[in-house]
Amino acid sequence: MTKSARAAIIPADNPIRSPKDDLLKRTAVAEDFARRVLELDASQGVAVGVFGPWGSGKTSFVNLARATFKYERVPVLEFNPWLFSGAEQLAGRFFVELSAQMKEKSNLKIVGEAVGRYGAAFAGTTAAVAALLASPIAAKLTEDVANALRALAEPEESIVKQREKTAAALQKRRKPIIVILDDADRLTSLEIREIFKLARLTASLPNIIYTLPCDRLRVEQALAKQGIPGRDYLEKIIQYPFDLPEIPKNTLRQQTCAAIDEVLFAVESPSPFDEEAWFDIYHEIIRPLIRNMRDVRRYAMALRGTTASLEGKVAQHDMLALEAIRVFLPHIFRRLPAAVDALTVTSNSQKIERDRERLMADYEDSQYLDPRLKKNFDALIAKAGEHSSVVQAMIARLFPMDLLYQGHDRVFDSEFVGELLRNRRVGHEHILRFYLERTADSDLLTFENTESAFARMDDCSAFDSFMRSFDPAQWPDMLEHLWGFESRFRQEHIEPGTVVLLNLLPDFPNFSSDIWLGGPRSYVRRVVLRLLRAHDDTDRCEASVMCILPQVRSLNGKLELVLLVGYQKKSGHRLVSEKAASHFEETLRKEIGLASSDDLASETDPTRLLAFAANGASEADNRLADEDNARLTFRMLWTAQRTTSSGTLNSRAVRREKHLAWERLIELYGDEATLKDRIESMGRVFADMTPWIESRNISLDDAESVRRLANDYAQGRIEEPGS
Repeated sequence: MTKSARAAIIPADNPIRSPKDDLLKRTAVAEDFARRVLELDASQGVAVGVFGPWGSGKTSFVNLARATFKYERVPVLEFNPWLFSGAEQLAGRFFVELSAQMKEKSNLKIVGEAVGRYGAAFAGTTAAVAALLASPIAAKLTEDVANALRALAEPEESIVKQREKTAAALQKRRKPIIVILDDADRLTSLEIREIFKLARLTASLPNIIYTLPCDRLRVEQALAKQGIPGRDYLEKIIQYPFDLPEIPKNTLRQQTCAAIDEVLFAVESPSPFDEEAWFDIYHEIIRPLIRNMRDVRRYAMALRGTTASLEGKVAQHDMLALEAIRVFLPHIFRRLPAAVDALTVTSNSQKIERDRERLMADYEDSQYLDPRLKKNFDALIAKAGEHSSVVQAMIARLFPMDLLYQGHDRVFDSEFVGELLRNRRVGHEHILRFYLERTADSDLLTFENTESAFARMDDCSAFDSFMRSFDPAQWPDMLEHLWGFESRFRQEHIEPGTVVLLNLLPDFPNFSSDIWLGGPRSYVRRVVLRLLRAHDDTDRCEASVMCILPQVRSLNGKLELVLLVGYQKKSGHRLVSEKAASHFEETLRKEIGLASSDDLASETDPTRLLAFAANGASEADNRLADEDNARLTFRMLWTAQRTTSSGTLNSRAVRREKHLAWERLIELYGDEATLKDRIESMGRVFADMTPWIESRNISLDDAESVRRLANDYAQGRIEEPGS
């Protein structure tokens, strides 16, 4: 059977018609019920109640009993009062429908005519006809029609006499007639009283057995009036009460799981499913909300549509839990959109963790606990009422932020956040918003692209081609997501992944770097560090670095790697031996020394390169004192830009100002006079440098801004901050 064929057999919320559809195994009970009904003394008529809550399968049960009635050749008639509105219509329509159904059966035709005449008289047909004959319309009637109407308006017999004749016709029958009055408990209280009065008084005729499937509590509530308990009233009407058997818990569980299986089997690209989490989710959230087979069918049909629209982007066990809330607790579900930030690990909480890691500063978990978010969180539980335990279980099982609200010191670091995203858990903001809105935001799409990139990370060519298929402006966000894949990094990812990422550095966009994250270098550095840490010893790491360095095309990329694995303060992570680190540094210094000025000007950060090279060179080796290259001067100034800020990390009014690392530039050029001379020399040919500047993806406005800034320093209009 194909997936689509299997998915198509999930039944709608309709009563079953035959024993072959009896999933609750009630056929034997229904047969016994039918036999007990036929044994009742119906000489004066009798009313039978089949009691059970809404959705418990009352109509299905009565349908199963029909087979026994049919076998015993007992006619079964139906009247659904739900089809008619108003208590006034019920009595009249009841007899009309009953008479019509009897006339359709050859052995009940005479009885049907008698019931029809009795019903017409009882329902006030004579009064209605008399009013018609007295109206102006009567003048337009033909003589034959008018005579027929006068006969109806002036009946020869009273209602009592017609009832006696109807009763006499019914008494001649050897077998009773079953009349099923279904859906009575869906009527208004006035209509319920009317239909039960019909069954017990007005229409109480010999050999008529009325069967009323209904919710006992609802009917008792409707019948209660003037201080008389509804239960006492009901007991006077119903001679044979029958309570529907409870659905066995195991049966309901089996049917629920079978319905879920039918839906999930049809999913072409299934999302993650955590069997351990599912056990708790089912028992604490789903099972308490599903009471009967109607609930099972409603739930299954809801799942089918939702599963198709989610396209495998939400963890199945989370989706199953939230769908139960949506179907059975809609008043809680409607509050979820307003509570997304309160329930999920948001981009804001991720930033707090990144800042903490970047600044190496302690923080209090209370930073997460915005009182307004906590209010939305608490409102969910407050509105749950009798289902508070279910809502609390939903929060505890799906949303890890619950731990913070309970005082736990959980840290939502990048690894944890990445795991939520990879596993498509609704505890992450992007996944919950996608579930609620059915539209993937840009961050979720970026994460999905990152997953595809990770799948290619063991192949240098494939990984490089895939990354370069995106706008470089998307790289920082992709690398930010890639941090969270650290637990999945393997030996085969290390060398190709590191080579590709370091070779992306020269092509990163010239964006204003985040003052807390450090710009493109920091994004690449974080992922490369996590890759290299996948090695379990320094020897393997040294071997990888030796293999990687020749494949890195830029000097800045090589510098990033050498500093990362080495022992220099603030930048080294000591991933190789000290001897190897010294060797890598000396080799790179020599390579920088051999590079031409134009080559250095093409690097993303020649200032940093020359500062590194100068750290191990004598004063006589200062090439900037001897070379006058306008392009290199511009790149030195461009990369020497710094940003100062006033305000705090969380301030909305952070003020940022540009300045140059002037003292550092003086050190690199040997003295301030040489530096000023190079700036003046660059200014004379600045206009001719326009094509080259644009080729570096630097806007002319930004380039001009740097030139003016350098002139201000050279002319003493700006001093080094703090000097």
